[in-house]
Amino acid sequence: MNIPLEHLEEKFLATALKNGLSYWKKGLFEIIEDDATTIKARVYGTDEYLSELMFLNKHIVDVNCTCPNNRTLFCKHIAILYYEKLKDVLALKKAKPRKASKQISKSKVDQEFFSIETAVQNASLVQLKEIVVQELRKNADFKLALEHKLNPKHKAKQALYAFYKVQIQELLRKHKKQNFIDYSASNSVGQAVIDIASLASEHYKNHNLEASFEICKAILDTMIKPLNYTDTSSGIFYQGLDEALNLVLEISTKAELQPKLRKNMYTFFLKHLKDKKNHGWGYEINFTDILIALAENNKQKDELLKIIYNEDLDRHSMQVYNIIKKFDGEQAAKDFVMEHKTLPEFRSILFNEFMENKDYNAAKQCMYEGLKVNSEFRGAVINWIKNLLKIGELTEDKELTIKSAKLLFLNLGFRIYPDGADYYELLKHQFTAEEWANEWPLLIEKEKDKTTVEEIYFREGRLDLLFKSITKKQDFYFNSNYLNFNEAHIASLLPEYNEAFILFLKGRIVNYIDFYKGKKYYKEVCTTLIAFKKQGLDISGILMYLKENYRNRPSLMTRIQEYFE
Repeated sequence: MNIPLEHLEEKFLATALKNGLSYWKKGLFEIIEDDATTIKARVYGTDEYLSELMFLNKHIVDVNCTCPNNRTLFCKHIAILYYEKLKDVLALKKAKPRKASKQISKSKVDQEFFSIETAVQNASLVQLKEIVVQELRKNADFKLALEHKLNPKHKAKQALYAFYKVQIQELLRKHKKQNFIDYSASNSVGQAVIDIASLASEHYKNHNLEASFEICKAILDTMIKPLNYTDTSSGIFYQGLDEALNLVLEISTKAELQPKLRKNMYTFFLKHLKDKKNHGWGYEINFTDILIALAENNKQKDELLKIIYNEDLDRHSMQVYNIIKKFDGEQAAKDFVMEHKTLPEFRSILFNEFMENKDYNAAKQCMYEGLKVNSEFRGAVINWIKNLLKIGELTEDKELTIKSAKLLFLNLGFRIYPDGADYYELLKHQFTAEEWANEWPLLIEKEKDKTTVEEIYFREGRLDLLFKSITKKQDFYFNSNYLNFNEAHIASLLPEYNEAFILFLKGRIVNYIDFYKGKKYYKEVCTTLIAFKKQGLDISGILMYLKENYRNRPSLMTRIQEYFE
């Protein structure tokens, strides 16, 4: 690298320069070294990072920053050093501390309001009509308030349904191209519907249950059918739909729900449940749950059971259970559970009941039986083993705890779960240090996942085995992670295996670019090299090798120049 300091600005993205200047002006850094050859600073952003520029005769020869940005060497933290070095040349000034804003006097506020009132008084009827019409087109709450004021007998809340239904339909029409809504358009539509759902939520918080339902109804009536011709892979498109359904379920359980609204909601969702066009996305389960919450008599109970029994009972078993529990009582519900305990959801109910009663033997037997009966359901099996682990810990049954933790680790590895469980560490704590030294190699023998094996080596401090595993020859033709490495693993290896890693990385990159050609692959090579440079690896030899041996790859040379020169 040999970049004149005055030309360094050309290497930064506009956002990096903008953010770097903002940080510089706010003084979010501390210079810890500044001389003719080096400027180094501690930068305070989302985290604390060390940034460094190295000079030789007013030319930049190297840059380093400990931030996680592997896309470029020239991040906003390096930009701070650039501005610090050239602050006199660029005549930069740091921002002054903000002073407390002066309190606006009451007379001034009154004056402002008076001027607005005066403007309204002086406006012509035509002007006022134009303002009102424009606001009516874009603001449903304004329309609702106006209708209530001008015509109190009009069903203003129901007008919300028509207003938002038209809005969503127009959105769908606008973004539908050749009978399809693509990824980008689906996100735009989805975000707009999320905003509409949030308005329904505001009405709910203000106890305007009918207004809230009318908005949700508009979403439900317009957003299910488009799922059949939309790229929903981002999950944003149907998020507003999900929020509307969750909100309606909450409305259904409110004590202040008026009989007329309850009846209207029941009729609406019964119609949707019976319409097969609304099936196939799992929303029929939501409709059924809402209907159960709304149902009040045996006629409605029988009506729902009839619909469910005509469908797949296993799929709707929890809904049947909830209907029986609501209308026939706890004992009838328990009898239904016992009759259908082969289903995982009912085995969970039984297990929880046993645990509440501290009948741990019955709970254990229930789970062992579940492992046999539900063996084809991997998710259920994992849950049953987790429950056995819970029993083992509660009853201080070391053998059960070890057996369960081992099974969970071999099935789940080091995946991160919401409960924060680390089954490897949990298992390790069941053994003495001497016992564990014999135990973890047995896990390696049973573990087939290379990433999991390497994490075990890392945790056990076996850097020799970790290095051997990482540098083992891979079939990169079928390995999407050929140039991806675990940063913590690399950091632990570099002090001892620095030279060996340079040779390994050079070989892997050469193999990679000999097979893959193109800008995106060369970009991946550069970002990989940046990541290793940030870890402290000297990549200059690899860059030199690439320049000398791949001169006939102009695209690769351009990428190297963009990133490193």
